[in-house]
Amino acid sequence: METSGSKGEVVKLMPPLTVTDAELDEGLAVVTESVKRALR
Repeated sequence: METSGSKGEVVKLMPPLTVTDAELDEGLAVVTESVKRALR
């Protein structure tokens, strides 16, 4: 994960090409929860 944009407002997700569906689901769940907590 890295940020981009003139003010760091873009988050880039860069999973490996060999990621499994389960690993991708788990990673996206972590990101989703993190964003929810940040918006509180």
